[in-house]
Amino acid sequence: MVIRSQTALLLSTGAAIAFLGAIALLEPHLARFPIGPDRPGMWYEWQLVEPSAAARASAWIGYALHQIAFWYLIWRAQHSGLR
Repeated sequence: MVIRSQTALLLSTGAAIAFLGAIALLEPHLARFPIGPDRPGMWYEWQLVEPSAAARASAWIGYALHQIAFWYLIWRAQHSGLR
């Protein structure tokens, strides 16, 4: 399956806008999670004081999927035969 670059750009821009909209809509619900104190260099501002198992799992699963997707794209590019 070949996706034109313009189509890929439109799809990725649409996905980014959808995520932005989801964050904006969920913002009132996200305020109930306490965040830790500001500790420059040692703490992410949005890091939970007591992260739950679901929070850790969602972070690691997202990271793993990101890595798999990028390694797949690299593999596809290397085996596409284009120079």
